[in-house]
Amino acid sequence: MTELRKIPGPRHHGAYPERGMDCRNAIEPSYMDHIDAGTEDERKLSAGELSDVMIALSNRASDEGWSMKEADAAIVAIASRRVAGS
Repeated sequence: MTELRKIPGPRHHGAYPERGMDCRNAIEPSYMDHIDAGTEDERKLSAGELSDVMIALSNRASDEGWSMKEADAAIVAIASRRVAGS
C-alpha cells in the first residue's frame, strides 16, 4: 500500500484571508493521489455526497488543524473543479 501524503495544517491559528485557499492547496495533493490510484467515486459528488475517500481526507485534514467544514468545502471545490474539467 502506498504511504499517505501528509496534509499540512494552516499557516496561522484562527481566521485569515487566504485560509480557504490554503486548505484546498493542502488537501489537493492527497486528493489527486487517490484519483491517480483510481479509488475516487466522484459520482457521489454529483449526488451531493462525499465518498468514503473524501470523508477520510476530511478527517485527516481535521487532524492537522483544519475544521471539518472548511476541509469538506475544500474537497468539494477540488472535486467539482475536476468534474468540470478545469
